[in-house]
Amino acid sequence: MQAAARAGMNGLEWLGRRASLMLLVGVFSGLALPGLAAVLRPALLIAVACLLTMSMVRVEPASLRRALQAPFVSALALGWLLLGAPLLVAWLCLDTGLPPTIAQSVVLYAAAPPLVAATAYALMLGLDAAFALYLTILGTFIVPLTLPPLASALLGLALPLTPLDMTVRLAVMVACCAGAAWAIRRFAGAERLARRGRALDGVVVLLMWLFAVAIMDGVTARIVNDPGWLVTCALAACILNFGLCAAGAIGAGLLGVRRALTVGLLSGNRNLGLVVGAMAADAPAEVVAFVAVAQIPIYALPSLLRPITRRLLPTPAH
Repeated sequence: MQAAARAGMNGLEWLGRRASLMLLVGVFSGLALPGLAAVLRPALLIAVACLLTMSMVRVEPASLRRALQAPFVSALALGWLLLGAPLLVAWLCLDTGLPPTIAQSVVLYAAAPPLVAATAYALMLGLDAAFALYLTILGTFIVPLTLPPLASALLGLALPLTPLDMTVRLAVMVACCAGAAWAIRRFAGAERLARRGRALDGVVVLLMWLFAVAIMDGVTARIVNDPGWLVTCALAACILNFGLCAAGAIGAGLLGVRRALTVGLLSGNRNLGLVVGAMAADAPAEVVAFVAVAQIPIYALPSLLRPITRRLLPTPAH
């Protein structure tokens, strides 16, 4: 039993040491395994909750308290993430010639809250993970108040997002994840968690693989029937992700390199799946498919950012 546990831990550490590459490989697994994607689709919410829990486990409480002590900076960052970015993207989309459904998806993506896994990415890259977690949770709570009016004004869409109902559901999920994270930290201890950082990165890789495969349900068939759509969507998603990353990092330059890169990371990586889930049956099929294709730049980003963080940060990312 001990040998099996040791082998499992070694396997997780192996994945953790190669997290950036493994994430890049994982995003294409869902396209290659359409049958498995259909089976795993119900596990999407579980994967998201586990990723949030793992992020909370890895963030030191003292670091989170320091992030809470900068409310003005957080307000500016959230203003950019939830209002500035979608308005900028909507303006840029006016004369691009994008198909209407893709343009609609692009604007919704820019207006969505930060991706839950962005905190895990921040940990992998040596960025300010506590600040990322704080902005992600706050942004997720605030988005029911910002997204519906933006969608109505910019796209003419009426989103079935009831602010109170959605906020309550999110509060329950965050509270459960926080409770689970507290229990894990209490049982394992901060010192042991610090020693097992690589293994925990490996757990994140597995959870991201689960999400990547599950979110691709139905996308492979769409690609086979309309490969041109894939090319257009993938290009739009990559330009959007990388462009928002750059804009967010440059705009937050006065916060210092680490926090500026963190804001950039959150700017380009959004949780559009949360919006699509809230829209339920009203979500256009093209928007649902865009969510899946948008995972390509999201999963590729750690590999692209690692050389930049190694060069710019005062301490190397692990």
